[in-house]
Amino acid sequence: MKRNLPFILLMLVLSATIGTLWDVWSHVMNKVETFWTPSHAVIYFSVALMGILVLSTVIYESIKMGSFSPRKMENVKGYALTGTGSLIQLISGVLDEIYHSIMGFDVTMWSPPHIGAVFAAVLITLGIFELLGNEKVMWRKWLGSILALAFTVIVMQLSVIEYNVQTSMINQGFAIDHRWGPYSYFLSILLTPLLIYSFILGLKRFNRPVGTLITSIVFLLNITTYLIWNKSPVDLRFPLLLIISGLLFDGLYYLMKNKDKFYIAPTFGAVVGLVIAQEIQNPLAIDGGKLILAFIGSISLAALFHFVAHKKTLDGGYHELTAVSTLLTVAIITIPNYVFAHDEVVGKLAPDLHPIIVLAEFLIIFFGGYVIAKFLANLDFSKK
Repeated sequence: MKRNLPFILLMLVLSATIGTLWDVWSHVMNKVETFWTPSHAVIYFSVALMGILVLSTVIYESIKMGSFSPRKMENVKGYALTGTGSLIQLISGVLDEIYHSIMGFDVTMWSPPHIGAVFAAVLITLGIFELLGNEKVMWRKWLGSILALAFTVIVMQLSVIEYNVQTSMINQGFAIDHRWGPYSYFLSILLTPLLIYSFILGLKRFNRPVGTLITSIVFLLNITTYLIWNKSPVDLRFPLLLIISGLLFDGLYYLMKNKDKFYIAPTFGAVVGLVIAQEIQNPLAIDGGKLILAFIGSISLAALFHFVAHKKTLDGGYHELTAVSTLLTVAIITIPNYVFAHDEVVGKLAPDLHPIIVLAEFLIIFFGGYVIAKFLANLDFSKK
């Protein structure tokens, strides 16, 4: 099972994603009456099983070695990241029940437990990517790694899925233009870090750009969801055309003559492609000023996360200053006046968090998760 563990985990990530989409549909159709729903059962069963499988593998390997010494295990980075992500997701599930009991049921993805679970899933998919680092069979390494990076983007998209759900016919008080209009330019900013991070991780592993391949898989999964739910309120729009970003990243990489600075033009191109994808499909009005802010915020985050992806690894650790500087960069663009973006309450519905708070929670979970994973990966209780 150890050799096939990454692919089993990918199937469980897919299962949890399907459960999440099911849960969103239930919220939109006003079918949610309790926390204990079938969709939640699918999500948290998948997450729990991921954690159990990873922990069981670590315990089995420890028994073989005669001591609990993760540091001596092959691909320990992957076990540590995946296990950390699973644990954070389960904690988010418990907090979600508490949050619902206080705030009431909601139609927003942007509640602390919801986005906490989404961002923890990012750690899981990146952990799966790490598990495939020493795979000897090339087709398995290629397939698993590309799928892991594609799922990294897919699960990050769930943080903006509310934008993709047409609620105006169901609940006039929470129509798309009413809730998202003031924050439309954040759609590209929030997705930039993981998109660029995934492109560069793939580039580092295979020594060739794989942005088009990653975003093509993302496109196929998104369009499949759209076709299945074509008669439902779910209408996938941005970021369906992320493939534009992947094409520009790969194309500019091949055009670069100075490969020592390979990341500058491809990263800029990927950001341009991301904002273009938003503009093509965006039903919200976005003025020139917001478009400029979308470029500035996206490029700033891309540059900072390139530093993390290209210069740092789990072995080297992650500097807290990177997270702080990222927060400050985006805070300069627009400082929120309130924690919540929407404070109206219709039928006891929980309000949205402000996009800056969403980004802050992502940074905390992302960098904090890597710090925890680094600690777990370096445990060694063997006799010296």
